[in-house]
Amino acid sequence: REIVDEQELAEDEKIFALDLPKLKPDFAVMSRTAPLSTTPDRKWRTRDAFGELKANYKQSAAGARESTIPDILFQSADHARIHLAARPFLLYSIGVMMAGSVFSVGIFDRDGATLSPQHRLWELGTGKADEKGLRVFIRLIRSLTFLLSEVDIGQDPTVETVGDDENGSSLSRG
Repeated sequence: REIVDEQELAEDEKIFALDLPKLKPDFAVMSRTAPLSTTPDRKWRTRDAFGELKANYKQSAAGARESTIPDILFQSADHARIHLAARPFLLYSIGVMMAGSVFSVGIFDRDGATLSPQHRLWELGTGKADEKGLRVFIRLIRSLTFLLSEVDIGQDPTVETVGDDENGSSLSRG
């Protein structure tokens, strides 16, 4: 019979795996600092924002309450959770949700989500472009891809990106 010493140190349990779930958003806004060889479906840390698409405007995030969470909002929150885990110095994650002819933006942080008002790209039935909604959409995409700084897209202002390591990942220091 083997005698077990209760004071002996044991190996730590594996409580956290470094592999992130294999979820992919429908589209991603890649970071301007990402290496050109980066493929968008591989690395969450190289994304500045993400997007989720649904075919019908009835699948939008409109009317979301704690008791009824539409699929598009649930999926976007899941993407944001992974995005925040992959980039620990992000204070929030930005998700664009498009359902048929409507779109909205979600700001997801560790406390919940804040949704923008919905805008239409075109009118139902007639298919006529909604000029105001198209202008907002163009400004949104232009801002996410060109105008906003790293701090504007959620980077903690108390840290700075210092470059890439040999694996192509950005390092941050605080």
